[in-house]
Amino acid sequence: MLFETANDPNTGWIAAMNKNKYAGANSWALPHYQDLQTLAADLQLRAHDSRLVYNGSVGPFQNLQPFFYWACERDPNGDSRSPCDPSLNPPQTGTTPMSWSFNFDDGFQGTSESTKPFYVMVYYPAQAGLGQSGRPTPGGNCGTPIQCCVKAGGTWIGGRCE
Repeated sequence: MLFETANDPNTGWIAAMNKNKYAGANSWALPHYQDLQTLAADLQLRAHDSRLVYNGSVGPFQNLQPFFYWACERDPNGDSRSPCDPSLNPPQTGTTPMSWSFNFDDGFQGTSESTKPFYVMVYYPAQAGLGQSGRPTPGGNCGTPIQCCVKAGGTWIGGRCE
């Protein structure tokens, strides 16, 4: 999808997820390009990794594509929950707006014309907390979106909270 289709604060896909409290959360965001870089490193992806295929699994992720995903820049004085700041996007090329991108095939972090259709991965920037073991867990009180769904009294069915 186009960058604006994903990230428009009023009509974008991510705004709709937040409005509808997808998986019991309303703080979904476009990931920072370093978040995607960290994910690729944590999954131990290598260039042209054969696990990056349409129906493949890479760790807990299904259907990651060996292609570009949209990313954003956050306020450098903020934290992982800071929203994307469009004023920090790369400079336009002529009249074409540019945005940050990340390629899962080779780890390339780049800038691309916002008019190109790329993949979108959402990010749930929840505060970390401590689990029962005393170790840090993502998402503070509920961890993953699935855990948040169950905690909110929902049932996780087909990739969504109902």
